This record gives sequence, C-alpha cells and structure tokens, in this order.
Amino acid sequence: MNSNTKSAVIYYRVSTADQVDGFSLDNQKEACQRYADDKGFNVAKLFSDEGESAKTADRPGLQAMLKFVADKKNKINCIIVNKIDRLSRNVNDYSAIKGLLDKLGVELVSTTEAIGNNSFGKFMGNMMASIAQLDNDVRSERVSDGILKCLQSGRSPHHAPLGYLNQNHGKRDISIVLDPERSKIIKYLLEEFSKGIYTQQELRHKANQLGLRSKNGKEIGTQLIHKLLASKFYAGIIVSKYGEFKGNHPALISLETYYKNQKQFPKTTKGDYIAGSRTDETFPLRHQVDCGMCGRPLTACFSRGKLGKQYPYYRCYQKACPSKKAISKKTLEHEFSKCLKKVTPTKEVLSTFKKVILDVWQNRFDELNQKQEVTNKQIENLTAEKAKLLDLVKKNLLPDEDFKTEYGKVKEQLTDKQLELSEIKTLDFNPAASVDFVFDFVANLNKFWPKTTYWQKHKLMGLIFPKKPIYDYTKFTTPKLSHIFQAKTALAGGVPALVGWAGIEPATNGLKGRCSTD
Repeated sequence: MNSNTKSAVIYYRVSTADQVDGFSLDNQKEACQRYADDKGFNVAKLFSDEGESAKTADRPGLQAMLKFVADKKNKINCIIVNKIDRLSRNVNDYSAIKGLLDKLGVELVSTTEAIGNNSFGKFMGNMMASIAQLDNDVRSERVSDGILKCLQSGRSPHHAPLGYLNQNHGKRDISIVLDPERSKIIKYLLEEFSKGIYTQQELRHKANQLGLRSKNGKEIGTQLIHKLLASKFYAGIIVSKYGEFKGNHPALISLETYYKNQKQFPKTTKGDYIAGSRTDETFPLRHQVDCGMCGRPLTACFSRGKLGKQYPYYRCYQKACPSKKAISKKTLEHEFSKCLKKVTPTKEVLSTFKKVILDVWQNRFDELNQKQEVTNKQIENLTAEKAKLLDLVKKNLLPDEDFKTEYGKVKEQLTDKQLELSEIKTLDFNPAASVDFVFDFVANLNKFWPKTTYWQKHKLMGLIFPKKPIYDYTKFTTPKLSHIFQAKTALAGGVPALVGWAGIEPATNGLKGRCSTD
C-alpha cells in the first residue's frame, strides 16, 4: 500500500422504516465504497448497525467503530457515512462524536452532504444533524399523538395481555377480543382471589391445575400471577403513561373485584423483605408481629454477652423507633403463648359452633354431590360431541369452516363446565372427624403451637390473625381475629372482646381490643 494512501472506515445503519425509504444496508455500503474509491481511500474496516435507532449513541456498531478509530495503531484518517442521520439523529450526540473525532484528527465525510472541517462544512454538519433531530422529534410527536388518540377511543396500542387476542380487521384496524379458552379461567381465578381464600402461590397452583398456560405454552409462574392480579386491564381500564382510559375491550371482572384483589397484596417494605427472607426456625415470630410503637415488623438477632455466650432477642427493625428496646425470645414467645390462650374459644362455644358447621356442611355436601353428578354428565356429553365432530371432519363429512365454528362452541362449553366442576368438587372424607380434629387443635392452641414446624406456625398466624398482632412491649394487642376466634363471645350473645364494633373508630391511638396478659 502506498504510504500516502489514506485509511478510512465505513459506517452504515438502517432501521425498519429506513429500509422502506430506500436506505438499505447494501445501498449505503455501495455508495460509501464508491466514494472511498473515487477519493483514493483504503477502506480498513466496515461497521454497521441493523435495525438500530439513531436516537442514542448506544449502538454496538457505532461504539465498536469509535473504539477502532481511537486506537492509534489503526491509523484511521476518515469515517465515511452515506448521510449524517445514519450516524446520529441527536444534535448533542453528533456534537460529542464530532468533538471526539476532531481530537483524534479523524475527518468525517458524507457521500451526499457537503460537510467538512472548514467553517461552511461545520455549519452544514450541524444543520444536517439538527434537521435529522427535527425529523425524529416530529415523528415521535406524531406517534405520541396517535397513541393518545388510540387510548382516548378506548383502544389499546399494545399487544393483548393473556386472556385476550389481537384481532386484525385490516390495515391499522386491530381490536382486542376475548381468548375463548384462557379468559374464562382467568376470570375465575381473579374472582376467587378477591374472596381472600387463596394466597398467590395457591392461586398459581390452581391456575396450572385448570390448564392455564402462558402464550408460550409454559406453566404459569409467580411473576405472571402477580401481573394478572395487578393489571387493571381485566377490569376494563387501560393504564399508560398518559393516564387511565376506559377501554372498549370486554372486561373480565368488575372494578370492585380489582380493588379487592389489590387489598390482598402484602404491602411490603425493605424491612419486610429482609425479615421475610430469613427462615431461621430459632425465631418463629420474626416478621409475624408488629411493633406497637412504629408499626414496623419485629426482626430478631443474637446478642453476645461478656463471656461470649449468645442470647436470642426480638427487636424492632426500624432503627429510629422510639421503643429502642430488645425483647428476649423467651419473654416475647411466652407472652404470645398467653395471648393465644386468651383468644382461644371455650369448649362450650366450640361445641355450639361445631354443630352449626356440621349442619351446614351436610346440606351443602348433598347439594354439591347432586350438582357434581349433573355437571359430570354434561362434560361427558360434550366430550362425546367433540369426538364426533373430529370424526366427521376426518371423514370429510363436515366442511372446515363449519367444523371450526361448531368445534369452538363445544370447546367453549366444555371449558365452562370444567370450571364449574372445579368449583363444586367435593371431598371424600368424614367431616365430623375432620371438624373434631380441627376444633381439638383450636381448643388447645397454646399447647400445640410449640410442637408445630416453622412454616406451620406461619400458616397458623395467617389463619388466626388477618392482621399481624401488635406487641406494645408490655402485652400483645390484636385489632382483628378470624371468625372462629371471634365466636368466643359472639355465640354467647355478647360483643366480641377482641374486635371493635363495625364503624366505630378506636379511642386510643388505633390500638383497640387489647389481648391483656396481666
């Protein structure tokens, strides 16, 4: 190679829209190569970005090129582009790149624009970059206006979420319709969760049992369950950065159900995550009891004595808490055991409660058995009808279009009946023996508690206390108990000692219904 020959690199870029406009990679590459040949440049290397926007400089091809020309051993004299907007559509990025190239002594040239290092060339370069940004900004504004108009008309500009399908009626005419199979299962799951009888993990298990699958055909995971529960789209509302809009797509649930589901979500803080992530069985009440001073969950730790012995303590997670107290493990768990004894219903109350439960159970059990038989028969008939349709189409006795219509109807009805069956499924066990076992456990709760496992304790806490019990550093208080524990005085005709009258606000700093262990 002649020592006087200058070395250059070529950079070219396309986005999908640019390819339509005629700025294909091949066209740009050929134009830049012709320019290099005409000017006598030796092309050391070619760099490109395909399908990359020029809104930012964070593009792999561009960054690799800048790194290459900055390496002095490559001795690059020039960068050749087809147009300035191939390099950048942002004035600030263009200025930064041009400044870097000037420091390196590398010239920037365009095959179609009169840019250069003289005053006129610099002006033209800046103007071309400004025009490119203007064009980009105008496009963005048009897209934003289009999205806003779309939202205002009740249409979502995004892909339909699980349970819905995008239906194309022609160019730019896309509506969102129900997925005939998934939507019914999702509706059932969302409504069931609002009743407060399932945790998110239990709901996920239920979803997979019912055959719900993601759009990729995979089993439903925890993250997807969270998305289903959190999305307002299923209540008919489209949420975007522009605000909330009433969608014209069919809603699966009411807004009331949506808000009920939001109340079921645990309101977690950093402290909750830290405390909840630890599963040390030494401290079963960690994260299960709230501080009576600041309302944050109690955490736990070991304190080392002077002789090196470790002592287990519970304490408030909040460093700024006014309590500034640590409670020994023995003290807190003893107080909690006394609290459990205090809230435990008497055997007389449980006996009365048990009679009511068994009576209601038997009536409901008979109804469910009868309904289950009817539904099973309907499923059997629909399955046979489905098989008959498949047989007809195999024998070419039913046109494809008619088959799709009829098969879809049968499949939809079958899904409905299977959902019904999952709701009315009965259990084959002795209710009296089961109730006896549960009530014996409830009647001796403070004795059974120490014998349960770490995770059983956590589950029981949720069953006994809809809200975490509060410890005020002298005794436990509890604002609310589950129904069976409320029954202690309710069945006797009195006012529940641990639950305030509905609609009456507590008189002392929100701590109502003390479970005194004095």
